[in-house]
Amino acid sequence: MPSRYATSNWWLLAVSLVAAVPRLYLGATQFIHYDGYWHVFIASQDDWHQFYKEYQTNFHPPLFYLLLKVAIWFGHTPLVYRAISLFTGIAAVFVTGKISERLSFHRCTPVFAALAYGVALPSIIISCEVRSYMLSVFFILLSFYYFLDLLDGPGGVPAKSRALFALFSILAGYSHYGAFLYIGACAATAILFDLTLFRRNRRKHLAQDAVTFGAIAAALACVFFTHGQSHAVVAEHLHSYYFDPAHESLWEFLIRNSNQLLNWFSPLPIADGNAFYFVFVILILAAASLLYCIRRLTHFQNVRAAATVSVSALLFSAMVAGGVLGKYPYGGELRQQFFLFPFAALCWCVLLDRIAAALSPRLSVALWLSVSAVTIAAWSFAFAQYPKVPTELGTAQMNRFRRDFPSPAAIYVDEFNVINFFIHYHDWHWHFVGHCPAASEIDIYRVSQLNRSFLLLRDFSRWNMEWADRPLFQDIAGCIRDQPLPSVTIFYTRQQFLADPIQQESAVANTALAGAASASLCVRKLRVDGTRVYATLAKEPCEPDIEPMTKCSKCDDTNWSIAYSGNWVRGEFEPASRSTLTYTNDPGAIAHFAFEGTELRYWYTKAYNRGFAAVSIDGVSNGTVDLYSSKIEWQASSVFSGLPPGRHTVEIRATGRHDRASTDAYIDIDALEGN
Repeated sequence: MPSRYATSNWWLLAVSLVAAVPRLYLGATQFIHYDGYWHVFIASQDDWHQFYKEYQTNFHPPLFYLLLKVAIWFGHTPLVYRAISLFTGIAAVFVTGKISERLSFHRCTPVFAALAYGVALPSIIISCEVRSYMLSVFFILLSFYYFLDLLDGPGGVPAKSRALFALFSILAGYSHYGAFLYIGACAATAILFDLTLFRRNRRKHLAQDAVTFGAIAAALACVFFTHGQSHAVVAEHLHSYYFDPAHESLWEFLIRNSNQLLNWFSPLPIADGNAFYFVFVILILAAASLLYCIRRLTHFQNVRAAATVSVSALLFSAMVAGGVLGKYPYGGELRQQFFLFPFAALCWCVLLDRIAAALSPRLSVALWLSVSAVTIAAWSFAFAQYPKVPTELGTAQMNRFRRDFPSPAAIYVDEFNVINFFIHYHDWHWHFVGHCPAASEIDIYRVSQLNRSFLLLRDFSRWNMEWADRPLFQDIAGCIRDQPLPSVTIFYTRQQFLADPIQQESAVANTALAGAASASLCVRKLRVDGTRVYATLAKEPCEPDIEPMTKCSKCDDTNWSIAYSGNWVRGEFEPASRSTLTYTNDPGAIAHFAFEGTELRYWYTKAYNRGFAAVSIDGVSNGTVDLYSSKIEWQASSVFSGLPPGRHTVEIRATGRHDRASTDAYIDIDALEGN
């Protein structure tokens, strides 16, 4: 007859394979985030000196980049980029079950632990990240499996277990610095157990643990002092996850970010206020029940369960303290909180195990079946609700850039936009050529695929360039002269949102023209679209081609013949005219237009969230246009004819009103055509 553990291994393998399905689906179809492509960009460097420089400027330790560098030998697809996280994410399901096996009395608990962790949306999401978080968590779980051996008491700890615990802890730390919190929690737990449970051999246990954790600390000190220390700063986008007494009380900070943390780990959204307090009380009662169930430390399973609770509590406390002291973003993004998730799942499974062990066999089976069904149903619902976005970031933007600038000789990008550009050329070969002699802070890459290639000038001294920066144009002029190049095309997106970006388009264009002129450069072609600007600069005299300034019969929403007042937003939509729409739901927002002719055609999009647009021509109302439709209708239009020959002025105004069936009162401008 097979042993319990052998049987369990087959069940754990089966659960791991089931958990692989949503991971592989999402990994093959979901877009990759900006930071994910930044990791790919670093791993793609074909020059080791450049690779080291890129690694040093990023916030994460080196192991993931090195493994990713190996992975991309096998291709340039989303599944290849995600291969490290996918493999370790699936393997972590199996390891979670094996850890639970060491904490449990009931034979069903390990299988349920693997299932609960494997089908949970947080673990699926992190398994599809092109980042080091899943790799680090996998090593954490492996190290914790062997850490439990350190607590087995008088019988002694196998040297193999200590060595493997130390090795996997070091690998976790070399994958992500968040593992330092886990290692600290393990060290504190080991000392606590040495002082309370192992009194007969206290000195021996303390000495052995000191050597073990000392070796781990020494190994991690190398990467911390050569890399991590310089990045131990608060990132701008995470400020809200650090306590700031100038903006809120400590209690408000803890409640707000604890609610955020619960929502990351919950299959259903938990509103703030009474709902949060109710769930919080339930969790306190569950924690108290867990402590009561494992109070008898005469069984190794309870000792190990107590260690699991201790590490979980200390890890959670370290995250909270980090947020309060400005050292770690408590309640931040899911990936930064995910280190806690497998331990929370293990603690939950220990509580269920002790309840099941106290029931009759029939009732315990019923418990596991019902809890498994609820778990699968809840996380399946969460997975179904999770946004599935196959389109890569900035696809419409890149399509417009390629349409308007089909064969650039060289492209300039600042540090922010190099990744926005790389996203759409990640499967091309990026060869590091060197630095621009006239501007040493500009790296030069030869980007090529088959018989196509161009130079890319990457300015690592400017995170997000400013068009009023005159030295920028001097640097570009120097690179044009030194290479030499016939022209350089700037690919630019502004990171920070501008107030009224559409109304500022002409000002941005004039600033760009003046900056180019200051460096004796000609603006051969210029496209300004809200916060996105593309411009080709050349040395020789030329006639500027600035599309929004050109006369048009059918004027796209981006053309400066259309003047906007009020709160309008520009969006990229492939089926729209020239892939853009300008829209608003601000009552009173107006689009102004003038034309010569006898007929106006107003192009717009009909949709489920559209309202009424009021149209006036020459100050006379021409009624309203209802843009509502239960289905999206691209490039719909209304015609206003019978106008007397001559010049006419048009106003299209958002009314704030909509059909009863509509969900909002948006109107949009796709194009305006005067004939």
